[in-house]
Amino acid sequence: METALAAVSGDREALTSEAADLIYHLLLLLKLGGSSLEEVERELARRHDARQNENSDAG
Repeated sequence: METALAAVSGDREALTSEAADLIYHLLLLLKLGGSSLEEVERELARRHDARQNENSDAG
């Protein structure tokens, strides 16, 4: 929530600080959950590829 508020406030320093907190906590939760940032990256790539395939099929 704080990250979103910092983003809309236009305060770049606050956004950077809040984003650091968000990423730190995300990485911690991923580790505790037995996952990794690499797995998240693969999932994002899979979704991107699926979206690209949907768009090419529609055209």
